[in-house]
Amino acid sequence: MVGRAFFKAVIKVDDIEVPIKFHSAVREERVRFRLLHKSDEQPLQQKLYCSQEDQPVDPDEQVRGYEVARRQYVVLEPEQIRDARPPGDQRSIEVLHFVNPADIDPRLLERPYYLGQDGQPQDYAILARALDQSGRAGICSWIMRRRHYIGVLQSLDGLLLMITLRFAHQLNAPERLRTKQPQLSDKELRTAKALIDELHESFDISDYQDDHQQRLMHFIEQKAHGEEPDMKRPRRRRATTPARLQSALEESLEQLGKR
Repeated sequence: MVGRAFFKAVIKVDDIEVPIKFHSAVREERVRFRLLHKSDEQPLQQKLYCSQEDQPVDPDEQVRGYEVARRQYVVLEPEQIRDARPPGDQRSIEVLHFVNPADIDPRLLERPYYLGQDGQPQDYAILARALDQSGRAGICSWIMRRRHYIGVLQSLDGLLLMITLRFAHQLNAPERLRTKQPQLSDKELRTAKALIDELHESFDISDYQDDHQQRLMHFIEQKAHGEEPDMKRPRRRRATTPARLQSALEESLEQLGKR
């Protein structure tokens, strides 16, 4: 279920203005544990200690510092940190230009938001349908909660969708992971590609479940009812050798062919 809107703004495309409301398009579902005292199962509280004096430090004695070298810090005053922030929320989302969505590096995609209508349905529908028919996506810039955002604006079944983007400097370069490519035989490639073709089907995310979270909740429910969780340790698998991998691919293809 979509939650309440948490931010209102106006999308500006040249002379067109479309009022919208931000709604979160996803939700985090993770089993979260509290740290408890083992003897009485009461929640523990964290206290901040000075590593030099080994004494707790009151909030009014705490400052924020950036480590420029090992154990060397530059301390900024609260007003200096505030001054570095962008100005307050700007209710204007500027569409800078339009791009082919396939040109956007998937590593840049961060978090999706539904953009609900907050004005004339006609203007909203025109923008959503134009995006859908053009196959393009809008690159947008705006300020929200004193933070500068870049996002990609798309249409999803007549609904506007905004996905925030990471900046280029936030991507880790993979160069050190690149190794010299081994020589591959035509047979190996044909077998692997044939297996990929055999296993090809339409993607539906509802076919997949978060087994880890479900298992944790199952254990919690068992213990909450006074039962002992049924623990099963997974078997550790050995690494597959190249020869065994080729054999396994061929066996998989043979089994698929018998279905």
